[in-house]
Amino acid sequence: TKSKPEGFTYDIAKSKHIRHYVSSQAWKGLVICNNVEGKGRGVFIRRWFQKEEMVCDYHGMNIKVKADIFCKNRWQEALSIYAQTFPFPCHTDMEVFGRPLTHLSSRTNLQPQCFLMDTGQWPRDIVLFIAKKDIEENAELLFDYRHNLWLKIK
Repeated sequence: TKSKPEGFTYDIAKSKHIRHYVSSQAWKGLVICNNVEGKGRGVFIRRWFQKEEMVCDYHGMNIKVKADIFCKNRWQEALSIYAQTFPFPCHTDMEVFGRPLTHLSSRTNLQPQCFLMDTGQWPRDIVLFIAKKDIEENAELLFDYRHNLWLKIK
């Protein structure tokens, strides 16, 4: 039986569980594969995710851009991600799941959304990946980087 998992979009910003996952990177049901044929790294799931369930966070630096490229924060400012720094300075000893997600402009199963969340240090914009549809076990997680803007920023 499939039950309602924790972390649906209507309760994410206030969820103690989600704050814990963002801070600790202890996401359930995710595994990073380092040798995906033809791609390099990718993130796969070991359990079923229901549509609108929160899957993981990006966990990196967000940058403001002039166009609506990635997602918008609480002030409707366009944000993008910057995935060039590895490992991410705040977790140099930790593997984070949002950074090795695979880009695919079609057939995506994740949608990025920005939430204001207090992770224990201060409130900040967090990019969370939400399941766009039900995702079956063993599927690769895919999202659209939107024009690959982050690849152009040096």
